[in-house]
Order: sequence, then C-alpha cells, then structure tokens
Amino acid sequence: MAMTKADKQEIKEMLMENLGHIEKTLDLKLKNVQEKIDPIIQKLDATIVQTTKTNGSVRDHSEKIFKLEQKIQHSIADCPQQSVITEMRDDMITGKGIKKLLITAVGVIGGIVAIVATIIALIQNSLL
Repeated sequence: MAMTKADKQEIKEMLMENLGHIEKTLDLKLKNVQEKIDPIIQKLDATIVQTTKTNGSVRDHSEKIFKLEQKIQHSIADCPQQSVITEMRDDMITGKGIKKLLITAVGVIGGIVAIVATIIALIQNSLL
C-alpha cells in the first residue's frame, strides 16, 4: 500500500504542528530560564560594583597604613627624645640616680617635718 499525496500532506501537517509545539515549549523554557537568570545577573553586577568599591577603599586604606607605618619611629635611635631617655636610663642604673632619689626623699621628708611642726605650733598657739 502506497502513500497517497493526501497521506503525505497529513503527515507533514502533523509534523509541523508537533514541531510548532516543541518550538513553543522550548521558547517557554528559555523564557523561564531567562527570568531566573536575570536576577542572578543583576546580583552579580551589584556584587562586582561593590567589590570594585571595596577593593578601591582597601587599596586606599592599605596605602594610608603603609605611609603611617613609614612615619612611625621604631627605635630609640629615631626618637627625638633620645637624649632624655638615655639620661633617664643612665640615672636609674648609676649612683647619680640613687643620689637624686635620696636627695628627693630627704627633701620630701623635710617638707613633711616642716608641715607637721607648723601644725603643732599652730595647735599650741591656739591652746594658749
């Protein structure tokens, strides 16, 4: 049994109809995928923008920190008060430091004795 021209036409129409349904289904799936991808792409774009800003500010902060670290002096040799520090250190470990301590202690004790004597004298004068 041979196919007639009408049979061929009917098969062709059925194939075209099915291909049309397949095309519509693929279009809908593609549209669905695109709708799901669009927000992801927007988030990625926003992340890229923020990352660029962050990287720029991190770079700026790193440069500022580096410059500040260069200004910070790390040893006594770089300190503008080196002579004062050296003198204080020497005073603490030598007899000169001990002498200063004793003189200061005697001065403080003398001051306290004078204050106490003054208070005693005031009390005696007020009692008379």
